[in-house]
Amino acid sequence: MIAMLVLAACGGARDAARNAAVASSDRDVDIVDVDARVAGDPCPGEAEDVDGFEDDDGCSDLDDDRDRIADADDRCPREPETYNGLDDEDGCPDHCALPLTSGPIAPQRERFFFVKDSARLGDGALDLARAVAGTLSGNPQIKRVELHGHAGREERRPVALARRRAERLRDVLVSLGIDPARVVVIAHGASEPVTAGDTPEQRALNRRVELVLPDS
Repeated sequence: MIAMLVLAACGGARDAARNAAVASSDRDVDIVDVDARVAGDPCPGEAEDVDGFEDDDGCSDLDDDRDRIADADDRCPREPETYNGLDDEDGCPDHCALPLTSGPIAPQRERFFFVKDSARLGDGALDLARAVAGTLSGNPQIKRVELHGHAGREERRPVALARRRAERLRDVLVSLGIDPARVVVIAHGASEPVTAGDTPEQRALNRRVELVLPDS
């Protein structure tokens, strides 16, 4: 009996020592950065949210289906929203094809922003492209979309840059399964700014491609 108690006590001491070591090396207290499943916690300052989705990556996954609607506001957190003008804020896919009006599908959602002096997509643009590709795939009645490329006044060769941006987005949509015959590229250069402001934030709004449905 004494031997068993000693072993238990030693085991408890070892566990306590291990827990102390874990706590000292786990800044976000999610135990992942010392877990053998991953080589270090990629998000050491961000606690894992244990919700059954990628719980071993050490990062808080606030938008599981990556449809740009936070899980807290998403009625279908594991199914991406279909952006087609119908209940686009509920976070759920729409399982039927719907006729859409001409013009921007949803102006705030169909602007793709780019890095300055570059045709490289900005933060969030690829996720938006995936969402749009899903909507186009689910709505075959949309025969054509236009990609209107724009550039800022401060950018070099704005017309050529605007075209490269629109072509880059077209290539991304094609890589996601969209027929290239459905996509038309139009370059505007710096002639149609969203804003005439000169702050860095305002200038960034002009470095964009807008996806538009042509008039039927």
